[in-house]
Amino acid sequence: MLLGVFLGLIGVLCLSFLLFSSYYAQRVSPHISVDGIAMGGVALNSAPAYLRERIAQRNARPLVFRAGDRVYQVTGGQFHSRYDLSEALAEVRAVGHTGNIFSRAWSQLSTLVTGHDYPLQGHHDPNAVARFVASVSQDVAMEPLPAQVGIDQGQAAIIHEPVLGRELDVPAATRMVNTEIDQHGAFDITLPVLYPGSPITHDVAQAAVDQARQLLGQNVYFSSLNRVKAWYLTPGQLVHLLVFKPGLAADKTPAVIISLDTKKLARTMAPIRAEVEHAPVPAYFGFVDASNGQPDTALPYPDIPGLAVDINKAAQAILASPVNDHVAVIPFEHPHSRFTIASARAMGFDTLQGRAVIDLSGLSRTYAANAAAAARLLDNL
Repeated sequence: MLLGVFLGLIGVLCLSFLLFSSYYAQRVSPHISVDGIAMGGVALNSAPAYLRERIAQRNARPLVFRAGDRVYQVTGGQFHSRYDLSEALAEVRAVGHTGNIFSRAWSQLSTLVTGHDYPLQGHHDPNAVARFVASVSQDVAMEPLPAQVGIDQGQAAIIHEPVLGRELDVPAATRMVNTEIDQHGAFDITLPVLYPGSPITHDVAQAAVDQARQLLGQNVYFSSLNRVKAWYLTPGQLVHLLVFKPGLAADKTPAVIISLDTKKLARTMAPIRAEVEHAPVPAYFGFVDASNGQPDTALPYPDIPGLAVDINKAAQAILASPVNDHVAVIPFEHPHSRFTIASARAMGFDTLQGRAVIDLSGLSRTYAANAAAAARLLDNL
């Protein structure tokens, strides 16, 4: 009885094998695929057309690339994808269809159990990929925003915290797009994105806030012309002069640079300037009476420099005042009249040609003002 069962089992197996071999005699062996495309059971004569059709369908299927909050849909056709099918098709059609009956049977049996996928070597236009990645890079790029320092309710403060930027990791994204177009391993791909920060961080901004608050902690006093702390500016005046800009400190590290608006400072210091400044005196001619009947001589006298507050240096002195007990020494410059002693000498006047003496005493203020205006128009000649 056992012999009969064994023989029956052998008969069933042989019949199954004959049916299997008969069915797959002109078909691709089961569990065979090309680049992930199942080919088992496809007629050998139809395999090339079938594979080309499936690849065309796959190339037409959208590839979804994500970068940050942006989504892009492309297809392999946009990058001129193409594949060399000949080698893979030769392998597919040979499995279980070459050699003697025993080798064919073993090949089909082993393939049935383990299966096999034959990869395709893909090709595409790398320039098209480069253009696509460049457009994505430009689209997703966002510059990081620095922390911003300003004035809030009369006090220096961080008015905007830094914001991270965004940029595509172009080398990594290019490699990923090239790979996915050739392999079609996935149809929803996230491209690598970097999030750079601004060098003007919260801590850098806070350092500027602390510096500004130290400056605004009390009045800034001015000393000059042998007068100590004769004038001052209040924090309420200074706070409207402050300017904050990102830049580099003296040691080349990122910083928020504090400066003063010099135009506003000049107006704010107008009362102080009125006390200490004076205009330059231009060169002028005097006349020396000659003797022995000689003509009188015209003698040029030198100009006298003026005195003016150097606003740019004053701004620097004010900013540095916290380390000097909030005292700033007023820096001066000495402007010259444009009519100097050299200008007077260059005119070549050396002889008195005529003289008119007008006594202004007792005349109206308007008359005197007109005479002074006329003299100024002539550079006091």
